[in-house]
Amino acid sequence: MRKEVVVTVVLLATLLAGCGGGGGGGMVAPLPQLRQMRAGDTWNYRVTLTDGMDRVVTTARIRVDPATGIDLVGNTYRLVEITFGPPANIDVIAYLSQDLGGSVWQHGDFTDGAEELVAAPYGGKVLVTKSPFVVGDRYQYNISYNTGAWESGSTEVVVRETVTVPAGTYEAYRVARRTCAGGVTALTTHWYVPEVGHIVRGVMELSVGTTTYQCTLEMTSATRGK
Repeated sequence: MRKEVVVTVVLLATLLAGCGGGGGGGMVAPLPQLRQMRAGDTWNYRVTLTDGMDRVVTTARIRVDPATGIDLVGNTYRLVEITFGPPANIDVIAYLSQDLGGSVWQHGDFTDGAEELVAAPYGGKVLVTKSPFVVGDRYQYNISYNTGAWESGSTEVVVRETVTVPAGTYEAYRVARRTCAGGVTALTTHWYVPEVGHIVRGVMELSVGTTTYQCTLEMTSATRGK
């Protein structure tokens, strides 16, 4: 199951900042806007991986690093570390940036000793999180990397609803996403809380051959960086 776990984690790194949300802002209050990333921001999760027969329970930590980098067209990005505990023991670094409206862009990632950067013809980055958030919003992308790999995805902000995880009960925005990368299709549902700055729950299903794998994340705690 190790290979499939790696594939799952790589796709999670791609999707980690893909944030949706929404709700009627109207004239009374502004639309929900994703909180700005800050060095040291940390989210901890309980993770369950299953292939229908075997079940693995582990942990994950997502942390915004103070380090930055430059993409293929000169844009600055921030390093975000995704660490899965035993028995997975996988580390992924996502290259992300955020604009003043809260939208998050992905510039590439570093996984399993290899780096991929969004190709220059696509501006060196791809929008993965649109903010402020509007229920019913849909957006998609189709890009290539400097390695020659292709990736496509579509996202829909479905509804605002209450969700309970070990860290507590939140009003969250449920976002559905379909991603295709490396011949693997992943269907993901994420529950985002703008003031938390990230997902509080996520469920991903991906198919490898004739087997379907599922990964569930539930937030156990979060710490704001300084």
